[in-house]
This record gives sequence, C-alpha cells and structure tokens, in this order.
Amino acid sequence: MTPTAEEGAFKKLLRRHLTDNAASDLSETRAAMERLNFLRVCVVFLLVALVVVDAQMTFSDGWGKRSAAPLKESKPGQKLDQCNHAYSQ
Repeated sequence: MTPTAEEGAFKKLLRRHLTDNAASDLSETRAAMERLNFLRVCVVFLLVALVVVDAQMTFSDGWGKRSAAPLKESKPGQKLDQCNHAYSQ
C-alpha cells in the first residue's frame, strides 16, 4: 500500500512538529540550567558574605569584643562590673 499525498503531508507535518518541539524542549532545558547555575552562584555568594560578616563581628570591636582584663590584673569585685560593661556595649 503506497502512501497517499495526504498521508505524506501528514507525516511531513508531524515530523516537523516533533522536531520543533524537541528544539523547544532543549532551549527550555538550557534556560532552566542557566537559572539553576545563577541560583547556585547567588547561594555561594551569600554564604561567603555571611561567613565574612560573622568573622568581622567576632574579631572587631563589634559583638565579639572581649573587654575583660586578664586574670592576673582583675580584682575579685571587678569581674561583675566588667561583664556588665561589656554587655552594655
């Protein structure tokens, strides 16, 4: 049985449609991968920024400031005052 002109046209149209869908799916997949890579970069950047800010606050005059005097220099009554002073800063 030989294909009629109608069947041939239908097969050609179907083949073109499937090819177009495959190309569209590929471009959508590429776009999704680009978005995913962008999100990964953003997450890594935020994590690095958080680590830097945390380290800066620990080792600067911020929250991590250690104002208590060494044990040899401190007097027994001063320890509470130093803690209160450090907390108030």
